[in-house]
Amino acid sequence: MAHGSGISAISVFASVAKLRQEPSFQWGEFHPARSGNVYFYVRQAEGFDGYLVAVNLGSSPSTVNFNADAPVGGQLPLPSSGKVVVTTGKFAGAGRSDAFKKDTTVEMSIVYLEPGEGIVLTWPPEALDA
Repeated sequence: MAHGSGISAISVFASVAKLRQEPSFQWGEFHPARSGNVYFYVRQAEGFDGYLVAVNLGSSPSTVNFNADAPVGGQLPLPSSGKVVVTTGKFAGAGRSDAFKKDTTVEMSIVYLEPGEGIVLTWPPEALDA
């Protein structure tokens, strides 16, 4: 079954499963957080790419400022932007599927997610030094 953007559920699952091989998912600390309807977590092993995984679990849209709502009471540093690695493929309407397609840079200070939408963002370790 394909979502509105033509991405199948099995394709999303395969992409997410592949991420489990990344050092940050294997060894990085798990930092969960919630902002409104959006549950998200950050994982980054020292010296490796960082990842933010977010999904809107609610029944209404949410806009998240991941920088302000960062885990560990906002004390976990996050870069200003991240690159899209994986999405649920359900981003529809007004250019949203283009705005969240793979390898697109997304500003972490304002991410709008509809119910059921999910996204994985990444950044290089040096992004936190800027």
